[in-house]
Amino acid sequence: MKKTADDKAADKKKAPEAKSSKGATHTVKKGESASVIAEKYCVKVSDFLAWNGLTAKSVLQAGKAYKVSGSGESTPPAKRGA
Repeated sequence: MKKTADDKAADKKKAPEAKSSKGATHTVKKGESASVIAEKYCVKVSDFLAWNGLTAKSVLQAGKAYKVSGSGESTPPAKRGA
């Protein structure tokens, strides 16, 4: 069965965090910083910056996907309030 445009849109809503063969990624939302993203995925800010070729002065672009894992394994988001 061929997917319709509505099916494809629904698929995108189900999986907002993209995964690549090089590890998990996070698509930046407006206002998010490297430290917020690193905390969410339980990684060091310095690692997040290194995986993405960034420096502490780099500005993240909303809508762009950045690596949140240095390996091929997916890193689940941290659980809040646990």
